[in-house]
Amino acid sequence: MSNYITSIAGIAVVFLLLASAVSADTAFPVLLSPEQLAEYEDALSLVDVRSEAHFQAMRIPGAVSLPLGAFRVARGGVPGMLPAPDALNKLLSERGIGKERPVVVYGANSSPREVIGVARVFWALEAQGYPRVAILDGGLSRWVSENRETSSGVSEALPSAEEVVKAPEKRLALAEKSDVARTLEATNGAVLVDARPADHYSGAAPVRGLPRAGHIPGARNIPYSEVFTMPHAMFKAASELEPLLYADDITRDTEIIVYCNSGLFSSAIYFAYRLLGHERIANYDGGMFEWAADEALPVSTSAAP
Repeated sequence: MSNYITSIAGIAVVFLLLASAVSADTAFPVLLSPEQLAEYEDALSLVDVRSEAHFQAMRIPGAVSLPLGAFRVARGGVPGMLPAPDALNKLLSERGIGKERPVVVYGANSSPREVIGVARVFWALEAQGYPRVAILDGGLSRWVSENRETSSGVSEALPSAEEVVKAPEKRLALAEKSDVARTLEATNGAVLVDARPADHYSGAAPVRGLPRAGHIPGARNIPYSEVFTMPHAMFKAASELEPLLYADDITRDTEIIVYCNSGLFSSAIYFAYRLLGHERIANYDGGMFEWAADEALPVSTSAAP
C-alpha cells in the first residue's frame, strides 16, 4: 500500500510540475516594463539588438549582444529575409539563448524606427518556436530615464552555449509568397495588412531598389508608426490599438498576413497584434521586394485596397 501511495504522490507531483510549467508559459507577457524585467533578475535571457559599438557604449547589465543584422540575409536576390532555421538555431545556441528560459529583447527606443528591429527579432524567435518571448517596453531609453543600472565596455562572458532544438511552430508566424498569392485567389481566407507609410502603400513615394511601386491588391494599410507613443517609443495601450487593428471586418478570428518592403515595418504590426493576444498572425518577410520582382504578380497604386 505504501508503494501505491508513493506512486500516486509521485504522479501528483509530476502533474503539478507540468501545470506549473504550462501556467508559466501562458502567463509570461509579450511586453515587459523595466520594473517587471528587474523582478526576473537572472531567470531569463536578455538580448540587445543594437550594434556592437552601441552595446559596448551602454547596455543593460546581463544582456547579450545579438544585432538585428543577424536576423536578415539576402536570399534569391531578395534582401532582408530570415536566415535558414538551422543557421539561426546555431547562432542562438552559440549565444546561450535557449528555449527553456524566457527571452526579452530590447533596443534604443529613441524613435519608432528603432523599435522595428526589436520587433523583427521578437517575430524571428517566435517563428523559430521559442515559447516565451517579450519586448522591453521603452527599451534602453526608458531604462536610463528611470535611472536604472547600466554597463559599458567589453561584454561580460557569454552564457554557456545552449542546445536549441528545432520545435514545431506554435502559430503560423512566417508567411511565404505562395501564402500571400492565395489571399488574392480567396482560397485561404487571410487578410493582408501593409505596414508601410501611406505614400509607400500608394506608390506616390518610390522606394529605392523596389522593382515596382505600390501595394499588393486588397491589402489594408496600417502604417507601423501608428502603434507607438512617445516618449521612449512605447507601444500604445490595448484600448488604442484595438480600434486601429480591428477595423474593416478584421476580427480576433481573422487570419492576418502583415508585410512591408522587407519584413521590418511589418514586424511592429505583427507584434502589436500579438500584444492583443492575436494568434493567427504571420509576417511575410519577402515583402514588396520579392512580390514586385515577380512580373506575373499584380501591384496596385490605388490609395485604397
